[in-house]
Amino acid sequence: MHNPELNKYLKFLSFFVIGSILFFLGFLSGKLEFTSQGVSVNNSNQYLYGDFSGSQVGINVDLLWEAWKELDNKYIDSNLDKQKMLYGSINGLVDSLGNPFNQFLTPDETGEYLQNSGGKFEGIGAFLRFNGEYTVIDTPINNYPAHIAGLMPGDVILEVDGKDVSNTKAYEVSKLIRGPKGTDVHLKIFRAKDSKELEFTIKRESIDIDNVKLEEIKNKTALIKIYKFSESDQNEFITLWNSTVNKILEENVDNLIIDLRNNPGGQVALVQYVTEEFLEKGKLIMIEEDRNGNRNQYISSRDGKLKDKKIILLINEGSASASEIITGALKDHNRAVIIGKPTLGKGFEQTVVTLSDGSTMHIVFRKWLTPNGNQVSHDQPIKPDIDVDLTTEDFENGKDPQLDKAWEVSRS
Repeated sequence: MHNPELNKYLKFLSFFVIGSILFFLGFLSGKLEFTSQGVSVNNSNQYLYGDFSGSQVGINVDLLWEAWKELDNKYIDSNLDKQKMLYGSINGLVDSLGNPFNQFLTPDETGEYLQNSGGKFEGIGAFLRFNGEYTVIDTPINNYPAHIAGLMPGDVILEVDGKDVSNTKAYEVSKLIRGPKGTDVHLKIFRAKDSKELEFTIKRESIDIDNVKLEEIKNKTALIKIYKFSESDQNEFITLWNSTVNKILEENVDNLIIDLRNNPGGQVALVQYVTEEFLEKGKLIMIEEDRNGNRNQYISSRDGKLKDKKIILLINEGSASASEIITGALKDHNRAVIIGKPTLGKGFEQTVVTLSDGSTMHIVFRKWLTPNGNQVSHDQPIKPDIDVDLTTEDFENGKDPQLDKAWEVSRS
């Protein structure tokens, strides 16, 4: 039986490329004249080459060459794919940092990532993330197959159509799950909160997401679902948000329920724009801090059109990153009643670095703090004011005690 909490030994897979990792570090450790002191490939006329300036004190470049040469000369299969080895080296280098929010994508994987990052695709309707050992369900999108079938945030994906996907990155698992609408995909998952394995057969559909949706208005209260703070075009998101705000103002509502459950985050500029809607001009939204301790403050640049409305935020274990930014800001400014379960605790920002061949590295490069200076982390997530659980039994019976509580608070 699979149990992610007991299978940490699987991490050894990330070390099988140690030799090639060391080789890649050699690129970074100084200027190497590869054509004169490079390693011959299987005694042919082909040579490894490259020229990177700079140096790293204490790194033995000779050892890196030694490791690569031993693999090249002694591995049982003499027909080695050098490009694959190089990509494996970079991937291992990124993985060695121990942060599951870092990742390396080859040029082909980068193209697939960009193609699939929009709001339209065919699959089951779930955002995924890699936790360092397994790919897990980050966000089952409301009213799409994954959500309807009963998948929940934090569900660990063990198998896809019978294929073991332990130690498999999210984009690779996503490729296995996605497929033509109308076809089935079979998932085996481990649900930690219930300590058991579950199996699901889910029919794929066309997924077309508007990341902001005005779900309903009743009793002077509007329910807004924000799936993700992201669009291929930022103006598209802002236009959608503005039209939602205008509709709310036209209906003259007094209360807003903002559902951020299972929202995996997105772009800082977009969450800043949305957060400003609930604050006065000049209010601190968030603080960024880089590796050297330098800080940058994000200040509200306008008086929000909804700054006088009562706000109720719904959060859960799938609320991460940008959704935690808005939650932290409204919590610190006493602008919202927060209901649900503690957030994921992803208090980091990532940057995408495009390498010379079109491959990319997604690197954690800043942490962010709430207006009160609190660092959000896995050990210190944002906690709700009113803790309300949503159990598997509730889910299966179509109940939503978290949302029910939000409606109750809106009437008080």
